[in-house]
Amino acid sequence: MSFAAPLFAWVGGAIALGVVALHVLAWRRPPTSLLPTARFAPDAPVHTVSPAMRPTDFLLLAVRVLAIILVSAALAGPRFPSRIQGLGRVIVVDRSHGSDGWASIDRAARSVYRAGDGLVLFDSAAHAVRSPTVDSIVAASPTRASGGISAAMVVAIRAATELQRVRDSVDILVVSPFGGDAFDGATAPIRRVWPGRVRTMRTGVPPNDTTRARPLDVRAQSGDPVAVALALEAAAPLGAVRVVRDSATAGDTAWARQGGAVVVWPSGPGDRGWNPRAAPDTAFGVTVSSLVAGSPGSPARSATVVAPFIRRAAPPPGRVVARWDDGDPAATETSFGAGCMRSVAVAVPPAGDLALTPAFRRFAKQLTGPCLGAYAWAPMPDSEVSAVLSADRARNAAQTLSVSDTRARDSTIARWLLAAAVGALVAELVMRRGAANATA
Repeated sequence: MSFAAPLFAWVGGAIALGVVALHVLAWRRPPTSLLPTARFAPDAPVHTVSPAMRPTDFLLLAVRVLAIILVSAALAGPRFPSRIQGLGRVIVVDRSHGSDGWASIDRAARSVYRAGDGLVLFDSAAHAVRSPTVDSIVAASPTRASGGISAAMVVAIRAATELQRVRDSVDILVVSPFGGDAFDGATAPIRRVWPGRVRTMRTGVPPNDTTRARPLDVRAQSGDPVAVALALEAAAPLGAVRVVRDSATAGDTAWARQGGAVVVWPSGPGDRGWNPRAAPDTAFGVTVSSLVAGSPGSPARSATVVAPFIRRAAPPPGRVVARWDDGDPAATETSFGAGCMRSVAVAVPPAGDLALTPAFRRFAKQLTGPCLGAYAWAPMPDSEVSAVLSADRARNAAQTLSVSDTRARDSTIARWLLAAAVGALVAELVMRRGAANATA
């Protein structure tokens, strides 16, 4: 047993010794005189203090010392060590990748699970399994909903805190393919709340740090400014995306119906079905909303380019994904079967360095994302996973969490000690009144 505030225990011991020392002083009634002349004697106190050569009332002394010890022990905050020695774990299992990826995730989770571990399952939501067994993993039904690591970490930290009450230390183990869509800006701060270790087990994709989406298929002439901007960006979004800098063909339309995204971005005045303007004019800014899911290190945002653009045609009707500075549509998207056709009416001058600017490169990257509402999944590089879900212990969080957890466990013991002290004081009062010559 240890104490959170041992000073109270030392003070209580000193007071108990003082009570024992004072117990040798007894209040005694002076002897009475039977002589008649005693009435002429001067008045004297009814009680006098004298050293007790033979101390009495040992039971009363024991009750008083016990009450002092109980009160000081309650104020000192007693602590008890963990009841179960060893390492505890909370297994966090991702079930958000459908039946195709579930086989490897299930196999990996079953291989690391052991009796006594906590279990958290998550997809778009997360929940802790009560009284889990290895069969609890098998019974989980995989879904296609995008998994959220942040929500899973909140539930896992709560389960780990409960498990910490009976274990010396607790680790959190996350079993997941770790797609970029599972992380958000809150994941890293939530991880820092947990003071212990967080281990990761990637399954379903090869563990490497060179995970990149395949390059975009850009059909353009050599030196095309849009092709150069996309090549410099060097991070194409996952999914079947084809950029067409000339006219769309029947093959492009059929490819879009099979689930691809065809970005028709003509270098000329426009394609078939476009609405030519009566007179070309100039716009000085264009903005595209976020179409590509970003990572915690580089979240996707709307991209704006401020430059003079000559407008000769308007894109065909569809969902607007980019607008000019005056609010007119600059790019639209139309669904075709399982895919889509995106029309971009932003004329890029072949001369100049506009295509090389960071603003335009972000603009081009956003416009060449997968179809709106498409399930775009890409594995997150190992270095980013390690940076967000750091395996190191968080020292500041460990102090805060351990203190709050210890107080919660010790408060019940302190209440029982105070109740016992009150009982001892009541017993002392009864015993002192019942004894004729009890020491005060």
